[in-house]
Amino acid sequence: MTALLERVFYPALALLWMMFTLSSQWPPSLSGSDLLYAAGRAVAEGRPEDMFAAQIETLAVYAPLWGYLLAPLSGLVSAASFAKALFLVQMGLLAGAVGLAWRLVRPPRLSFQTWCALSFLTLATSQAAIGALAQNSPQITGLFLVLLAFERYRTGRFALSGALLALATLFTLAPLLFALVFVLDRNKHAVAGFLSAVALIWGLGGLVAGAALHQTYFALLGGLDSLVILHGQNHAPEMILYHLAQQLGGAQAAALAQAGASPLTVAEPLWLASLMALAKLAAIGALVLMRPRLTPGTAMPVLLMALSLIASLFGPVSWSESFLMALLLLPALLHIMSRRRAWAWIIALLTSQSMATYTALESAQMPGLWLALLGAGGFLALLLAVQLAVLRAVRFEPQVPAAFR
Repeated sequence: MTALLERVFYPALALLWMMFTLSSQWPPSLSGSDLLYAAGRAVAEGRPEDMFAAQIETLAVYAPLWGYLLAPLSGLVSAASFAKALFLVQMGLLAGAVGLAWRLVRPPRLSFQTWCALSFLTLATSQAAIGALAQNSPQITGLFLVLLAFERYRTGRFALSGALLALATLFTLAPLLFALVFVLDRNKHAVAGFLSAVALIWGLGGLVAGAALHQTYFALLGGLDSLVILHGQNHAPEMILYHLAQQLGGAQAAALAQAGASPLTVAEPLWLASLMALAKLAAIGALVLMRPRLTPGTAMPVLLMALSLIASLFGPVSWSESFLMALLLLPALLHIMSRRRAWAWIIALLTSQSMATYTALESAQMPGLWLALLGAGGFLALLLAVQLAVLRAVRFEPQVPAAFR
């Protein structure tokens, strides 16, 4: 009976969540999918240099190869049909991500049924998940590929794991940071698979799309990194520090844009860029020191959660949906904290990052800075808590073969 319940519980919850999501978000928005579709249409119409036009406006830039991959499709289906198909696929990928994350984390003292209930509650209520689907963000597919890569890594398919992680770089360059797990584990097969696939994928992109478009792509990414994005749903610590520095210096700080409004941008001061670079290096350095203190079976999920927080907090753009992976991996805290403390963090994060909380604050006309503080402060505190818990050399329970790191 228990085995039957386990087999039925996951798909039943997935189906209920999908029905709930379709009832509230169908038809899907074109805002995210249209970035890729417009790139394909630009290539199909013989003007590939225009593929980044819509992406620049939304501060989301994707690899030039997408324009050429989707060019044939753009002539066969409409933008609305493409958006609907992408939404359904990505909704299925998010449901699948729940199972992949379970196979990654395998937290002690937590049943599979509780994991499923907690994960689908996160997908149904968190601002990160709802926002990602509302935007129909292609980065959902990138998240799935990262989780699949490390699920394969845990089962010993190291070269395949590296290749899947490389494939995820077509959606975002954050997987370059996740490859640090392979390096810290000194896993030559995973590193070789990753580097080979990166060279193949991006080499193919260079041959198909040309060097000029890739130069534009990386220049746009560099341009994003040199900006401070003033928006209440941008959870970047640099934005908060900039805003506070402006106020303390007596300058009139620009008001943060709210949900649904176009983001405001200003040039990032040198002192702020330097401070953020040092903070990111310090966070990564702490992870390097953490690794020897983590037992097999614990290292990979804890490092993956910490790296996802670093990539999101210190990336060029820190939209709320970029923290979805960290939210799904929250039960990894059970590996390094007491049950009571871990659940306190899980409940606090899921409550503070819920759509209901943000909607209530926006309805109360709270300043955008407070909304940003809620996100950036919560996730930054979580990253520090993870690092401190590990650096205290806590004893860990799971005993997993060394190959399953």
